[in-house]
Amino acid sequence: METPVSTQPVSRRAQLLSFRHHHSRWLYLCIAAIPCLGPAILIRFLGAKAVVYDEWGLTYLFQKLRDGDLLLSVIWSGNHEHRMVFPRLFFCLAAVATRWDPRVVMYASVLVMLIAWTAFVWSFTNRLRDFGSQSVAAIGLTSLLFFSLCQEQNWLWAFQFEFFLILACQVLALAILMTDTFSLSTRIASAAVLCLIASFSSAQGLFSWIALLPLIFAATSRRKTGWLIVGGWLLTALLVWIIYLNGLDLSHSGGLRVLLAQPFLVLRFALVLMANPFIGHVPLQTRFIVACIVGPVILSLMGFALLSLVRRLGWRAAAPLLSLALIGLMPVAALSTGRLHDGAWVYESSRYTTAGIPATIATVLALCLLQAGASAMSSKAERNSNLPFKALASQKTNYFFVFLCVLLLLGYLWNLSGSIHEAVTESARRKVADEFNLFSDCLHEKIDGSLDPTPESKTFGISLKGLNSKSGMRQLAAGGYRRLVQNPVFAAIPSDVVGKIDDPDQSVDASHASETVDLSGSCKIRSKDQFSPFVFATVPGSSKIIGAEYVPALKRPHLDEEIRWDMSVSRSLCGTEHEDISIDAWTYDRTKKTFCSIGRKTLPASN
Repeated sequence: METPVSTQPVSRRAQLLSFRHHHSRWLYLCIAAIPCLGPAILIRFLGAKAVVYDEWGLTYLFQKLRDGDLLLSVIWSGNHEHRMVFPRLFFCLAAVATRWDPRVVMYASVLVMLIAWTAFVWSFTNRLRDFGSQSVAAIGLTSLLFFSLCQEQNWLWAFQFEFFLILACQVLALAILMTDTFSLSTRIASAAVLCLIASFSSAQGLFSWIALLPLIFAATSRRKTGWLIVGGWLLTALLVWIIYLNGLDLSHSGGLRVLLAQPFLVLRFALVLMANPFIGHVPLQTRFIVACIVGPVILSLMGFALLSLVRRLGWRAAAPLLSLALIGLMPVAALSTGRLHDGAWVYESSRYTTAGIPATIATVLALCLLQAGASAMSSKAERNSNLPFKALASQKTNYFFVFLCVLLLLGYLWNLSGSIHEAVTESARRKVADEFNLFSDCLHEKIDGSLDPTPESKTFGISLKGLNSKSGMRQLAAGGYRRLVQNPVFAAIPSDVVGKIDDPDQSVDASHASETVDLSGSCKIRSKDQFSPFVFATVPGSSKIIGAEYVPALKRPHLDEEIRWDMSVSRSLCGTEHEDISIDAWTYDRTKKTFCSIGRKTLPASN
């Protein structure tokens, strides 16, 4: 007669393990969320209200919104190969609520990324049984990469909300498909909705349907209706692609034609995009060399880790990370052909680093799965083996995991200081431009901030490239989103400002035929009025600004303190070649809304 064995100790042990696992997942969640403070702090201190680059294309949209004439055709209209339907709708909401404060959209980028990443980590860590050092390192490092400050151009640019919205939708769809909390139909439908939002946010989002296919296969493989679900998914994807691409300008989209014509350059660009978050600010040729080392290391370890997962745990266990890798690799491939000929700035810019980061994250997490604990889908493999799961992972895999984590962490730290420096520099330029744009209606017609500036704009004292559009500022002002100085008042003998313009350099070395007229001088403020931190130049009889210089001391001037300034003015805006040149210098009293004269200087005509 067999003696009955009590199951109480086993049940108690299972409860303890379940309790420990549940609390470990909350610790993982905290580790995953902490790095989002980095971009949030970056936006808090360096975010600016300036309208930047492609955002000038939104000014017409905002004016129509304010006038009540907003049409679906405006929302639906393409921007080269992109349809930004959902980002534009959110931009309209932000414009109405904040009079278009881009910093609100920047914070929204952090928020959607935080929601998606914490959901993904919660679902993924269900596969990790141990709260060990390797799993902590993997979650911590991948969270740092997901919120990496090497993306500073995107974090500090509201227009790039589209990038973050797409990535957040893709990662959130992964998290939903991985969980067992909801029914299969709910998970598939939710993923389809998120892919739809991603698709109509930018062309990059169209790849969502393909990237999620491995996980769709894994979720439906054991069901009789699995192939019907996969077929419905592919049909939906095809319809979305057809609707999206109909009527778009695809002349700048690159594609297979560029790949076949210049395969080496395309491959090099792809490796640069993959490695950029870890290279730092180095010369272009050095960047190429380092990228051709770091990029293949990441890609080879990715292939090794995913193949090892398939071999040891089955393809369903590897499906989520394969989808995550595709989320990163497919946009990199598209960018490598579509932006290949945009110039050297594309290689050095952090604008496109966001696209490739998920592939690197997938590599780290795949190696972590091989090392840190059993997958939830590997229980059958464990029951059929006399060895614990960790014995299945070779020592070589452990070395690869440690090597990759150290390499990526060192690259992250190496790049961090340079990224912050770039962010600080660009933020200062944007904040100056935002204050200066108040005077857009007063600028000479040859001064503008377009990406193809006039010669006069290149010699203008304030860098306005990409940050000023006179027509855009007028549209924002008409919609009530910004204020402009219009019909300016000039006080030739102000009571609150005294100053002078120094005599120009008359030495032989100072050529009168140079392209610019160099001025310097000083002024004193004799009131407690608020002044704009600029000194302006005009020609007598005209209210159009032909030169300007940023003078920080004018922000909070001390009474009767001498403030020095220097300025260069394009000679072509000062008058004819054979006439004497007279230039007036001004500062702007914001309290009285008046330009106050600093002085006038007459210079001899050039020889």
